[in-house]
Amino acid sequence: LEHLLREIHRHFGVYREEVFSLRFEGEQGEKIKNKVMSYFRSVPLKELNLSHSLIPQKILYRVDYKQKDNGNYVEDENGNPHSTPPLHPFIEIPPLRYSWIPGREKHTLDSTDYIVFYLDDGNTIHLRPSGTEPIVKIYLNFQDHSASPVETLNASIADQIQETFHRINDRIQKLAESV
Repeated sequence: LEHLLREIHRHFGVYREEVFSLRFEGEQGEKIKNKVMSYFRSVPLKELNLSHSLIPQKILYRVDYKQKDNGNYVEDENGNPHSTPPLHPFIEIPPLRYSWIPGREKHTLDSTDYIVFYLDDGNTIHLRPSGTEPIVKIYLNFQDHSASPVETLNASIADQIQETFHRINDRIQKLAESV
């Protein structure tokens, strides 16, 4: 059985998702949560990509589901708006999966305060605030399709996830200090 699992990993790659919940305490908690979401919704992708100040990967697209009712809820790295995500045949919104296959009817999504960043290496970063508490959840979906041994890939992906989370968390803490 273990041999088959290794073959599957070699063929399809290794995927890993981790979820981090950031709670903002005190009277300012709700304001901080809103400021975090506003920042990640509005900062130009060119600015983030130019200096790699947030993450080392290049951000190709930001999908902002809160803007879905406005029509153009996808922004590419140059700031151009789109009405549908041009990448990836599926949109993942844990725990749901929505098909985006050309020629088929698109599933409708409720407008929600949810942002997804698509990175140039195929990884995704999801940000979602709680509707009832001063919490922002960060979902990091990372993958690796290299031919390295599975154990090495798992460790590498775990390291990438931790580094990415720490960089995002550092930015969020700076935002929190300014409230």
